[in-house]
Amino acid sequence: MADSEVDFVKINLHYDGIFCPKPLVYLNDKMVSLRDLDFNGMNFSAFFTVIRKIAAKRSIVLYYCLPHESLTDGLGVIQNEGDYREFLEVTLASPGKKVSVYVDYNNEPLFDWIELENPDAVDDLEFPTEADEEAEETPFADGIKAEHEEDAVETKPEPVDDPFLNQLCPKREEADGEVQQQYPFHNPHMDWDNMVPVIGMQFSNPAELKELLANYAVKHGYPLWFEKTDKNRILVNCGQNREKKCPFRLWASWLVQGENFQIKSLIEEHNCSRSFKLGSVVTYKWIGKHFVSEMLERPKMSYRKMKAFISKKFNITVSIGQCRNARKFALSEIEGNLIEHYGRLWDYAEEIRRSNPGSTVQALLDRGFFKGFYVCFKGVRDGWVDGCRKIISIDGCFLKGICKGELLSAVGRDANDNIYPLAWAVVIVENKELWQWFLDLLMNDIQGGNGGGLTIMSDGHKGLIEAIKDRVPDAEHRLCARHILANFRPKFGSEEHRKLFWNVVYSTTPQQFQSAMQAIQQMDEAAYTYLMDRSPEAWSRAYFLEGMMCDAMENGVSESFNAVIKDMRRKPIISMLEDIRLYVMQRLFNQRVMGMEWDLEICPSVRRELENMKVKQRFWVVYPCGYQQFEVRLGDQAYGVDLIRRHCDCRGWQLTGIPCLHAMAAIASLNHNAEDYVDSCFTKNSFLNTYSYSIQPMNGSTSWPKTTYTRILPPVSRRLPGRPKTKRKKGQFEKEDDKKQKTTRVGRTQRCSYCQAHGHKKHKCPRKVGGNEGGAAGNGGTAGASSGMADGGNVGTAGGSSGMADGGNEGTTGGNEGGAGGNEGGAGGNGGTEGGNEGGPSGGKTEEPSGGRAEEPSGGGAEGSSGGRGRRAKVPVPRRRPSERIINIKLGTRVITKDGKGGSGDKPVMPQAPDFSLHRFNFKLLLPFPKPTFTYGADQESPTRVSRGP
Repeated sequence: MADSEVDFVKINLHYDGIFCPKPLVYLNDKMVSLRDLDFNGMNFSAFFTVIRKIAAKRSIVLYYCLPHESLTDGLGVIQNEGDYREFLEVTLASPGKKVSVYVDYNNEPLFDWIELENPDAVDDLEFPTEADEEAEETPFADGIKAEHEEDAVETKPEPVDDPFLNQLCPKREEADGEVQQQYPFHNPHMDWDNMVPVIGMQFSNPAELKELLANYAVKHGYPLWFEKTDKNRILVNCGQNREKKCPFRLWASWLVQGENFQIKSLIEEHNCSRSFKLGSVVTYKWIGKHFVSEMLERPKMSYRKMKAFISKKFNITVSIGQCRNARKFALSEIEGNLIEHYGRLWDYAEEIRRSNPGSTVQALLDRGFFKGFYVCFKGVRDGWVDGCRKIISIDGCFLKGICKGELLSAVGRDANDNIYPLAWAVVIVENKELWQWFLDLLMNDIQGGNGGGLTIMSDGHKGLIEAIKDRVPDAEHRLCARHILANFRPKFGSEEHRKLFWNVVYSTTPQQFQSAMQAIQQMDEAAYTYLMDRSPEAWSRAYFLEGMMCDAMENGVSESFNAVIKDMRRKPIISMLEDIRLYVMQRLFNQRVMGMEWDLEICPSVRRELENMKVKQRFWVVYPCGYQQFEVRLGDQAYGVDLIRRHCDCRGWQLTGIPCLHAMAAIASLNHNAEDYVDSCFTKNSFLNTYSYSIQPMNGSTSWPKTTYTRILPPVSRRLPGRPKTKRKKGQFEKEDDKKQKTTRVGRTQRCSYCQAHGHKKHKCPRKVGGNEGGAAGNGGTAGASSGMADGGNVGTAGGSSGMADGGNEGTTGGNEGGAGGNEGGAGGNGGTEGGNEGGPSGGKTEEPSGGRAEEPSGGGAEGSSGGRGRRAKVPVPRRRPSERIINIKLGTRVITKDGKGGSGDKPVMPQAPDFSLHRFNFKLLLPFPKPTFTYGADQESPTRVSRGP
């Protein structure tokens, strides 16, 4: 059929709005047209799915109405397949095949509103009255008189006021037959950006109305303000300029009965522009309530970032003070919720014991405060005992959310070499005490005793190492080789060091280990000593115990588990524990389903390893020497293989339980199947035995049993010294960002760019420092700097242009006479400084620049020597008090001192005239006298301060 022949229904979908009565309208909606979908070929379920993808945020009800009809007259509902078929028939019969569909989010009683709005439409219909129904139903309707006496007093039956008996009874009508007006109730759980004030809307209290108005103002940018607001009434206007108000006006107060707070008058019209500063309408509490989720994700967000985030999200402008108060409010809300959250840990533990009998759940407290919480489900524990190898990886990771602490985990390996979470615990800190508490509970669950026949893998945490020595002394303790390398590379970071280190790790025999260590010793004795001090028997395969069926030297399974629960660690403690439980519960089921689909007896990961070795074994030559005993050679390498004992001299077969490369060559020489020589712990049966158990389902938090134990309090916050770190400390060679990769300076020797020597930089170069002291650091002296004396050059630089040259040369002369840094000659240089400095304030154009000769030293030398690097002692110069300087400038008169000479160190004596004193001094009445200047006389030792007239 051609497209033009298809009868497409054209739907105008209205959503994100709200129905309001009298008259029935749909306000603040969004509209989208659906014109290219074949609704005739859909059923109700498909149609509802299409509408839900576009408009639904929660449960919805669909209504429809033809364009030429009002909602009161033509509204219809779509709730099932029959309604949907009727909807299509009505739409196809209408002109243009157009229809409007409305989405109701609040399940409003629309047909009751229609009945109240248009009661005549109901009265026109002829319905049987109650009297007619009674006349038809009574057996005495034939006119025969009843044979009993009538009551003398008429008694009206009173209904029983029992909620259970009346819950299915119809509501009683009012005595006068009138039905009460129905107005919408405010739904506080509605999305904040869909809240709008409606005439007659009722609220539980005024605070709900204020919150609605705040949401309404932020959504549309209306500058609302409260003209009157108290516990009994609210009057709201709009407009930035209160004299020229916007038409919007809202009045609300309590109902007469005092049950609800109601909007009694409302003018919805606005003619104001959008405002970004909403004043008192948007309070810090409003911001804090909308910022709780972001605060949980980023609790250390700065106030400036918080302000930018709020401005971007809500399109409003807030102050730093509002952000500060909002953050405090949000944290207080979170803290209050945390107290309740931790208080339900006992209920959560009791629910685990009820639903999964035999599981271990234990809490550790410190004077009522939380310290640790351990969980091990019985189904998980039994699966590990029945099907997993006896190797456990233990590690801890930090919690990243509002709940601080660490998550300790014990992870096993299944037959397919996948992770198998065994037990986990939340603790406040990772130390020896809590590690020992965790190991005690873990060993009791798996019946490990002192660790005999058990291998524990860890990252080498000091507290964990000590706890393992004390609690499980008989267990084999392996250390993660990657953590050893992370500490090894900063000191020995060359690529050759790294390759030799891995040769030591991969060595499977003591001879290979000694050979690899000798190679390191020949290259770097310090690296050899460092590795030998780090217990190589704990991280090299050469010393691993045989029969554990695992040669892992990395703690990769624990790191994988930590990566899986990365997002879970951002949640509060019970939410995180529930997410981990659900993850493990689903994993047990999914792994069991996957294992049942395998068609061979050996797990896939082992089969892939065997296939790889089948290719490499072809290069080895096999020499039989007994019944199923062989010598396998490749060049100068040779190993003995015994297929009956499943033994190879390389120890690879004994460590892993899987035939090594040499054993594969011997098996291939007999045309045997290599899978027959794999240990039974890698078979499909072992895998299914592991996952034959499960975690039983639990009830929701509302159905947990209530315990009577003392409520657990959140842990006491620990504040470490120094500024708090917000980012994880990454390794030296760990990539921080692919776009910001830089080479490191590890292994390089510092080289001075001044003298080209190694071992120091230029700012600490001994040659450069000596040159400065001896006179090579003159920064601008003309003749003085070139003469080898730094003092004269520096002095000349500090003064004016005339004072520089003269003072510099004179200073040089003094320096040459006195020697390099001589005290007597230095005085001459300092005298030159005096001339240079004092010439500076007057622009360097004095008529008779006195360079300050060697025989006329002055105390101003310290100021002129500021540019050099010499070690001359600075002469202190007394500074005048700021009050003196201000008074002298304002007066513009000569300073008269006690001795009459006008020294700068003496206190000034104020003149007697004009007639005003210091105590009553008004600077505004003074004329703007010019600033005083300085001049020098040929026979004067110090400058004289004079003033110029107005």
